[in-house]
Amino acid sequence: MPIRFAAQHVDLTFPKEQLSGTIWNGLVALDGDHVLQWQVDEGASLRGLAIVIDWTLTGRGSDIDGRAALRPRKATLGPINGDLDWTAIRSLMPDLPIGCDITASLNAVEVQIGANDRKGAGNITTTAGECARIGSIDTPTPAPAMIVALGTSQDGAEAVLTTQADRATPLLTARLTGADRVVLTIHRAGAALVPGLPDSADSELDLPLSALLP
Repeated sequence: MPIRFAAQHVDLTFPKEQLSGTIWNGLVALDGDHVLQWQVDEGASLRGLAIVIDWTLTGRGSDIDGRAALRPRKATLGPINGDLDWTAIRSLMPDLPIGCDITASLNAVEVQIGANDRKGAGNITTTAGECARIGSIDTPTPAPAMIVALGTSQDGAEAVLTTQADRATPLLTARLTGADRVVLTIHRAGAALVPGLPDSADSELDLPLSALLP
């Protein structure tokens, strides 16, 4: 099935003309000269009784690859490895109000979602840089080199953001629960790094996963 035909009833953040190929082997040309490609691995799909997809995202400052396995009531995203530039993030999330000049490196990142089971593994490290609100004339906020450690807690998959220099002080904690809710805790140290956020106390945001999906 052509991917453009399959996408007719999906609300995408980019024009459907940027799609080409089929649902099994295709690509989307994103802004910033980035290209997201995917291909179904037929052999692995038959052996694992799943739909197994290999994908890559390449472009200016970005080169990552990963795998996704889809089974009834279970999905595994990863492992994912490679470098991701902020321009690629803006291509995938064009409404993001913050811009940065940092690059992230993904190392064996994996997320598993089962019926009532959420697991995470791997880590993401970032370079130091600056962040600012898009269109703001304020001085950009320095962003230190950071690390996101993914793991599994009692509630589900968990990601903890710290600086590489001080891994004992969390900046942000994100949890994906078995009830498909995303709980974000912005700690005081993390709020101080985000332009416009109050940093007098920790703040928490609890919302359904569907609210973050396009």
